[in-house]
Amino acid sequence: MKNPMEHERMRFKSMSLQQLTTRLGRITQLDKLKMFIIVAGEFRLPELKNQAQNKLMELTGPRPTTLSTIQAWQNPIKSKNVKVTSQTKTKIETPTVLRRHLEF
Repeated sequence: MKNPMEHERMRFKSMSLQQLTTRLGRITQLDKLKMFIIVAGEFRLPELKNQAQNKLMELTGPRPTTLSTIQAWQNPIKSKNVKVTSQTKTKIETPTVLRRHLEF
């Protein structure tokens, strides 16, 4: 089997931009996505590289906080399926900081 980076380079040499874009949309493994970003840079495809970096951020970045999550942190005893632990108490402080940034 070839070196994974060489295999990725071979794909970039043999695929059209449309095919690479479709492939990017189907990649779910982080190691493959990281190799895709590196090779897109090597092939001087900045738009494709940026799209791949955005996807990496979506997959690895913080999860969006929903209103129900904030309410669960604020009222852990009233919320269903939430046990009050030392970790819960730490999380309760987080929404206060978020609320400051979300208020207009």
